Amino acid sequence: MNNRISLLASLLLPCLLAANAVDAEVATSAPAASASSEGGYKAGAGAPFEKGNMVAAAAVYLGGIAGYYGSTSVPPLTASLDYFLNDKITVGGLFGFAQSTYDFRFSSSEKWTYTYYALMARGMYHFHSVIPEIPFDPYAGLALGYNVVTVSGNTLGNASGSYALFGVTAGARYWFTPQLAGQLELGYGLGIISLGIAYRL
Repeated sequence: MNNRISLLASLLLPCLLAANAVDAEVATSAPAASASSEGGYKAGAGAPFEKGNMVAAAAVYLGGIAGYYGSTSVPPLTASLDYFLNDKITVGGLFGFAQSTYDFRFSSSEKWTYTYYALMARGMYHFHSVIPEIPFDPYAGLALGYNVVTVSGNTLGNASGSYALFGVTAGARYWFTPQLAGQLELGYGLGIISLGIAYRL
């Protein structure tokens, strides 16, 4: 009887040890596989970035480009691209388009249309490590560029002008997925507040 028990124990023990080893391997490898399948993104990891990452964004501004004339016909629309020099500093560019119209009180038939083309370079510092528990990426920085304005009217014909444009920005992105984020920016330059989406390339 004792021999049978010993034989049974000798057969079961290696099986139990092997099963335990497999469970431990699965437990340790599962999070890594999950992180790999989602590009390194996971809840509680903040919004990690590294050198060479790029983020493209599109936004609409509530408010007008500095120097806005008349009433808004097309709100400022922007497209931007940021490149990470390291995990916290980005440099990039932004293109903006907007349009406004000005009606003259002394002439109901006279209307001028202003079209704005803004091109700016900008640099941002990212504070995503401040709240590492959530995929939240606040940032702030400066922008400098040029705003080209064209004007057309019934009697005016066409004219154009340009001026330097300076901007100060504070914003934040919340990453819903590893690639897609909602974006909010406040500042001076193209407008007071903007709402948009960002996509990690």
